[in-house]
Amino acid sequence: MKNQNEEIDTIIREALSDEESKYYDKLDEQNFIVQYGQLFKGKQGWLTALTTIFIIAMFCLVIYGFAQFVNAQEVKDQILYSIVILMAFLSIAMLKIWNWMQMDKYSILREIKRLELQISILAEKQKVN
Repeated sequence: MKNQNEEIDTIIREALSDEESKYYDKLDEQNFIVQYGQLFKGKQGWLTALTTIFIIAMFCLVIYGFAQFVNAQEVKDQILYSIVILMAFLSIAMLKIWNWMQMDKYSILREIKRLELQISILAEKQKVN
């Protein structure tokens, strides 16, 4: 399967101009850091920045809650701090899932753009023949 994909990519690159080839390369698979960085671009970049700040704040709350839990003398206080830790972890998990869903959305959009480019190349070849 990998050979077929490489052959298709080679055929597509040969059919493209230099500018189109650079655009096609930009649509290639990206690592996690690049994908997460793309979340900060676009119309919802401010929301990603806000969620990242909130995730960091919740992690600080987890650390604070754990320190208070360890130093608590009464069971009532330990229960309170364990609930605080649990709620902070749940908040972190939900926001991370939202970020991962956004990264998946951008990945799917990138693949759709690749398919559109391939279809347009095939359509152009059909016009020539």
